[in-house]
Amino acid sequence: MKQQQPKIFNEVVLSHASTQGLSYNKALLDHIIYDLCGLDASGIFLDVGGGWGQFTTLARQMGFDAFCIDREKPSDLDGYYSCDITVDTLPFENDTVDVVFCKSTIEHLYVTQLPHFVAEVQRILKPGGFAIFITPDWAANHLQFYSIFSHVTPYTKSSMLHFLLIYGFKHASARTLIQLPATWKNPIALYFAILLRLLPIPRSLHKWIRWSKELSIIGIGQKK
Repeated sequence: MKQQQPKIFNEVVLSHASTQGLSYNKALLDHIIYDLCGLDASGIFLDVGGGWGQFTTLARQMGFDAFCIDREKPSDLDGYYSCDITVDTLPFENDTVDVVFCKSTIEHLYVTQLPHFVAEVQRILKPGGFAIFITPDWAANHLQFYSIFSHVTPYTKSSMLHFLLIYGFKHASARTLIQLPATWKNPIALYFAILLRLLPIPRSLHKWIRWSKELSIIGIGQKK
């Protein structure tokens, strides 16, 4: 029998995310789609574990036909599907989706829950379609990782790459992301952030210190 979890995660844990970070999320999505994947922002974009639906809305503004999947319905968002990705069939036909975008979600899945979910991702992606996974970098966030009670599986850059290769994605890559857009194209800003990361300075002093230290990992693969 399928067990139901209380559907208040977004309200309790992510209440701040409904309005905050829009400019950063836009810069992040632009960076991933245009710079890292080299796409032209067309076709079907599926935001898995989309929370309040910010990335779905941003993807539509870019030109995608974008949809959101989450266990909890974001308020006033069209193109939303309620789905438990660990057991449910994703509501798309075979070989129809161009991009599956999955931010801050797979760390909430046990390794034993991945086979079903990834098989569904592979099923709905078009050949050559992109799967994008973003998750906290365990090496940089091990002291904070379990402050989110539903975090169960940490990832490093190495284990993210293994994950993509084990599940059959081609052109798989995993990279560390400093969550400061200025560092993505400016070498001086990048070196400054790396220096801040090495210094024993409290993260709470400034956003540059915090986001130089609280790294993410981006894993990207394509369907064969």
